[in-house]
Amino acid sequence: MVELEFHSPCTQKEALGMLRELPDTRIIAGGTDLLVLMKDLLVQPGSVLSLGCIQDLAESDLNQNGLRLGPMMPLWRLEKWKAVGKAYPALLQAVRSLAAPPIRNQGTVGGNLCLDTKCIYYNQSQVWKRQLTPCLKAGGEVCHVAPAGKRCLGALTAETIGPLSIYGAELTLTSSVNARSIPIQEFFTGDGLRPHNMSPEEMITTIQLPLPPPRSGSVYYRFANRKALEFSQVNLTGSLSLDDGGRVTSARLIIGSIGPAPVEVKESLSGIIGEVPSEHLWAQVARGVAREAVRVSRSPRLTPYLQDVVTANAERLFKKTWQQALGNQT
Repeated sequence: MVELEFHSPCTQKEALGMLRELPDTRIIAGGTDLLVLMKDLLVQPGSVLSLGCIQDLAESDLNQNGLRLGPMMPLWRLEKWKAVGKAYPALLQAVRSLAAPPIRNQGTVGGNLCLDTKCIYYNQSQVWKRQLTPCLKAGGEVCHVAPAGKRCLGALTAETIGPLSIYGAELTLTSSVNARSIPIQEFFTGDGLRPHNMSPEEMITTIQLPLPPPRSGSVYYRFANRKALEFSQVNLTGSLSLDDGGRVTSARLIIGSIGPAPVEVKESLSGIIGEVPSEHLWAQVARGVAREAVRVSRSPRLTPYLQDVVTANAERLFKKTWQQALGNQT
């Protein structure tokens, strides 16, 4: 049996001091990911630091300035928060699609955001893994997803990443020395070995989202083999804003679960700015989305089959965001 120290500080200051002083320490929020990794011997920390007793890390607020989320806010509370679901519909859709109610009852917003990358070759039992040469993440020299490549292509599958990115979330990362705020896009390194831009002495203390503009819509779609208890093979989050004349002022699409960082599609949407949307326009845009995602991500995870899934769902997504934007007059 592996010896393990468990710490449960009562304040942020105490927690940050422990992160600085204790080597090989992992933060545990809800534990729905870390405990599984420890059970499979994929992660073997010397100590675990629980944030469950730090009340101010769970405090959240929605006001005229936007939404402030505490990283320890339980996912089930976010799922039941009607005002947030109305203002940030894609975030509500993502949370509701996440795992199953028992997992959402235990998991937290910050824990989901910091979910480690997943890979069918790495996230397996030791007996199964012994049949393979160790991969990059296991200390080897090969990525079994792309054997000719030199980088780990483990996928970030966390459901909240796309919506938080679409809404322009800003994260506050705090250590015992200082605090820094970064746009959520800068939180992801694109390296499957270390997917998050956060030092071992830092933790997320605040997630801040501005209010979406009037006449805007946002939608989240996911595709997985099963509806529940399954990480998505690919997910899409899109947003759309219109001016008073019904013309597109901004359009964004983020594709997740296909690599170690979310992929934002830009070129395929640039031509619709200033246009009045139509059914034909969305079909035309969707055809270019998957090709651009393949080119930008350079990920073999986006197979031809999943490219078809992306194309079909991108068209559905933008039709729905368009309908939302037309209905949101104020």
